[in-house]
Amino acid sequence: MTVYVRTFQNQEAELLQALVQARSVPVELVQRAQMVLASAAGHKPGQIAEQVGLSVGRVRVWIERFNASGLLGLFDLPRSGRPR
Repeated sequence: MTVYVRTFQNQEAELLQALVQARSVPVELVQRAQMVLASAAGHKPGQIAEQVGLSVGRVRVWIERFNASGLLGLFDLPRSGRPR
């Protein structure tokens, strides 16, 4: 089943573009924003995975997290255990 990003709300598209262009943002966050924007442009997860160099499963996970939680879904969740 192909997963696509939901319709953007408010200023999500502009904020995603700003994340992609920002210089002080972690590269993982930039990749996640690129995945969401590519999905919104109509690209399938397999095509997006080739563009960003990740597996199709990881692309689907990030698109689904964005669909569920919006921009906050692109950030890492807290992990258990001792901090680094």
